[in-house]
This record gives sequence, structure tokens and C-alpha cells, in this order.
Amino acid sequence: MLILSFVNLAMTSSIKSDSSINIEKAVYEKLEKQDRVRVVVRLYDEPKQTSGRKIATAQAIKTEEVVNSLSRIGEDNFNLIYKAESINGFTAELSADALEELKKNPSVKYVKIEQEVRLSLQDSAPMINATLVWPSKISLTNITGEGQTICIVDTGINYTHPDLGGCLGMDCRVLGGYAFNNPFDSSNKTNVMDDNGHGTHVAGIAGANGSITGIAPGVKFVAVKACGPTSACGTQAIIDSVNWCVGNASRYNISVISMSLGGDLYTSYCDSVYEDMTNAIDGAIAKNITVVVATGNDGSPTQISWPACIQTETISQPCSLLAQA
Repeated sequence: MLILSFVNLAMTSSIKSDSSINIEKAVYEKLEKQDRVRVVVRLYDEPKQTSGRKIATAQAIKTEEVVNSLSRIGEDNFNLIYKAESINGFTAELSADALEELKKNPSVKYVKIEQEVRLSLQDSAPMINATLVWPSKISLTNITGEGQTICIVDTGINYTHPDLGGCLGMDCRVLGGYAFNNPFDSSNKTNVMDDNGHGTHVAGIAGANGSITGIAPGVKFVAVKACGPTSACGTQAIIDSVNWCVGNASRYNISVISMSLGGDLYTSYCDSVYEDMTNAIDGAIAKNITVVVATGNDGSPTQISWPACIQTETISQPCSLLAQA
């Protein structure tokens, strides 16, 4: 088990350590070399004496208060990137002055450097010999994914593609989804059209049925956008996406969550890197949802990328088994 110690580093600069909140050592180190760093800020959760709706409202108010207090010190010191929806926190770029301001707030649980999570594509689907499985039957039904739904956490899906059904809705192969990639556009959360191509490619490998045949040509899809037009994905957006898939599993009959993406490499389990991600995956497994995550495109024979290195992961496969370049 990989144990990561997040301790405060006392320095001779204007950045002062404080034991009242958990600030990752790397935050201080990076601020010694650059003006601002991109971090994940996690706030303490509200006590669970009230209903779920009241807890969510209270946490949203708390997040807004913390963000507003940081905004008052100016754009040069603070830039909000993302406000999480399923957990109590946000992602932002902070200066040393903003970090000092943040340390005064008792609502803050920890501050960590955000993982640089990237999309993954490799080859190739034929190597897993899926065609040998299709003729097999369980209860007189061929094993093609029929009756199952995959939640694709990626850049969305081009649901107009004929090999993916050509439409969006409960009567289509792409049933619906949610967009977490643009937190500042609350009016367009159901726009899951792919504006990158990666998510469509991953969905095609998983279940295209037409001019190209995917691994499970009978499966249906739900598209959850955690990533935008570029190859970068937000850590908290990914966590929100997994929680959304779990929360909507019954509605869409989701049995698989697929993430062809990854961050830093680790030589052992990485459950403590972001506990909220570990909790999200635990929640999926508790609902009998298979979680598939790319192990990384770096070709390392000894390391696995986050979040595939989480111990409770259902399946961690090389990217070559998930998608085709």
C-alpha cells in the first residue's frame, strides 16, 4: 500500500505552514518556484442530521462563502476553475497570498495539487478476441452486451453517428447523460455532444454496431462529460462523473463505468491520493457496477496511473484493451 504523507513544510519565504488544515507539501514547493499553483480544495462535509437536500444546500453555501472570500483578494491571486457538485470542494489556481487567506478558514479540510489527468487512446480491440465470445449464449441470449449500459466518462459521445445509434434519448442507444466539463454554464448540463472525438472513439470500441463492430455491439451508452475539447480533465469533474453514474444506475441500467484516462503513475495502491475518488468507486462496486480504467499510456512495466491504481478498482486494463488509436 502506498502511503502518502501530506505534511506542511516550514519555509523561509512568505508562505507559512499551518497544522490546522492539511496542505500537501507539493503546494508549498511549487509556490516557491511559480506565482500560482492549481489545487484541489476540499471542505468539511456538513453533519448528516438533516435531509440530503438540506445538506447539499448548506455545502453549496459554504463553498460559495469560501470562494467569495478568496475572490476579494483579486484575480492575480485566485482563479476559480471548477466547483464540485457531488462533493464539497472546488479546484482553483492560488497564489501564496490566497493560500494564506485559505488557511484562515475553518471550513477547509485539505489543499492538494490537482492531478494532471489526460485522456488515453491506444490499440487494439481485436487482440482480446471478442469475436470468439459473441456466439456464446447465456439463457439463450448471445453475449453482445444486450440489455446492459456503459457509462462513458470522457468528452461526451457523438450520438448522431450511425454506428452508435444516430440519436439521443431513451429510445436510442445513447440514452442521455450529463456535462461536468463546463462548471460555469449551468444551463447546458445535458449537452453531451462530443467536441473532441475521444469519447466517441472509446464508445465505438466498446460497442459500435454498423460499419465497425465494437466489443459489445448490443450495449447502450450514457455519456458523461468530464473533459472538454482538450486532452485535460479535471480531477473533481471526474469524481462528480463517477458519482453521477452511480446515482443514475437504476434509471439507465448502468452496469459498467468506463474511464479511458489517467494521471500520475504509482508503484502501489493509491487510495489516499483523493479519498473522494476511492469512495466514488467503492459506491459503484457496492451497486455491482464494474469500473474499468486505463492503466496509462506511458508504457511503464512497473507503474499504474491514477485512478486505475485504486485498490478497490474492479478492473484496471492497459489502454490498448480499451481503445484504438
